[in-house]
Amino acid sequence: MMTRLLFSARFHRSGLRPVLVAFSILAGLAVLHASDWREWRGASRDGTSAETNLPSSWSPSGENVAWTLPFGGRSTPVVFGNRLYLQTSTTGDVSRTQERLVAVDVDTGRVVWEHAFNIYLSDVPQHRTGWASPAIDPDTGNVIVFTVGAELAALAPDGRVLWTRSLPEEYGAITTHGGRTTSPIIEGDLVILNTLLMGWGDLARPGNRYFAFDKRTGQTVWISSPQSKHYDTNYASPIVQTIDGQRLLIVGGTDGTFHAMQVSTGKPVWSLEVSKRAILNGAVFHDGTLFISHGEENIDTTEMGMVAAVDPRGTGALGGAALKWKTLGFLPTFASPVVDGQRLYSVDNGAVLAAFDLANGTRLWSRQLGTLMKGSPRCWWAEADLRRRGERQVLHPPADGDRRGRHRRRTRLDAGGQPGP
Repeated sequence: MMTRLLFSARFHRSGLRPVLVAFSILAGLAVLHASDWREWRGASRDGTSAETNLPSSWSPSGENVAWTLPFGGRSTPVVFGNRLYLQTSTTGDVSRTQERLVAVDVDTGRVVWEHAFNIYLSDVPQHRTGWASPAIDPDTGNVIVFTVGAELAALAPDGRVLWTRSLPEEYGAITTHGGRTTSPIIEGDLVILNTLLMGWGDLARPGNRYFAFDKRTGQTVWISSPQSKHYDTNYASPIVQTIDGQRLLIVGGTDGTFHAMQVSTGKPVWSLEVSKRAILNGAVFHDGTLFISHGEENIDTTEMGMVAAVDPRGTGALGGAALKWKTLGFLPTFASPVVDGQRLYSVDNGAVLAAFDLANGTRLWSRQLGTLMKGSPRCWWAEADLRRRGERQVLHPPADGDRRGRHRRRTRLDAGGQPGP
């Protein structure tokens, strides 16, 4: 037998004291080769896990809790081997707050090392530091960090800084009071992310730009500018899929448009405008179909919100013909959807969890979880784990025809923030 751990970084209500919790999972040899959780939504970037024997219940008093640490935050922890990495803020005097990357031994909960980053040329307040999740390079174990101050850095597994890039100084990146920061991804030899710029030369026009850096040296490989306008800041992390033989980067923009670009060059391939506000969540890909969502104004109707299935094989500006189906009136502004092979699950701004038929978009059932939710759901072993303010909930999807997901366990947290497990 061995112990596997599930992690959640939370804010406790009492003084907003953050805490990192490790949930203990007893599992057999079948999980010895289970995949690491190397990026915000996992190795497959879709919020699903092949792990089994995960706990459906825990309590702050000790049930299924292996260890705790007195810090946490907005960021989702990532795990590689026996190391957990979390972006958070330093503790103590708030006037001297820094963002930091913390490395933790997953077996003992011991902090192995930490590295702090100064936040400068930025309007982000101290309580919004540590927004993005780090990404881990599977080839080297190096950790890529993108701070709220738009500093990009690579650190070795022992904490040594390998390289850094200051995007405000080099490209005119703008970081705002809201603190929205994209979690980077690692695709092959590239570190890919997007951020708001108002620079000079070809980058003078305000708007999001998409960057690829060499993961070993930090050198810029390409910069892409597919957007023609900019509404608001966002933190939509990209996914990568092979479509008709080419690897495409697919991401929601600050222009209310989903964009597809060649991974190797950044060259725009297609765009699909769906909203009059920035896209904050990510897309998911399943069985040849791209599933997207947003909770803002639509282009051609006064009805708010959309969940849709897209044929991703086109080029240029895609229109309504690219939509296999769309369902309006559901408002998932913040949470990214997750798919289990039969249904798409999404959570709207009012903490309503709904299941949609993958074939036609029919809303199969919904369940009120609370009052406000921003964390994205995760799916494993036919269960869905969700985070809303103050609570962790685990639901088991119902059989076809049932109206509501069945609760396995609801656990109260003294909470805020919006990380996933």
